[in-house]
Amino acid sequence: MLAVAPWTVYWDRNYFVESLPILQAVLTSHVVRGAVTGVGVLSVGAATVDLAAAMYRVFSRPAARAGGSLWADAARQP
Repeated sequence: MLAVAPWTVYWDRNYFVESLPILQAVLTSHVVRGAVTGVGVLSVGAATVDLAAAMYRVFSRPAARAGGSLWADAARQP
């Protein structure tokens, strides 16, 4: 959402721009839009790395004990 929203019409017509005209120049500048997009892209990247690490931990373990599950074992491990 943060990667796409700054470049849509909704960014230009939000509550803060309409209520505080002094912020309009700042919030609608390409620098601020780019910074917000960068935060969005970094967040997606961090989430992807975390998901890959979690999947690696779950699927790299030996087969679960009788009555256990891979998900339950992974939740107990740090």
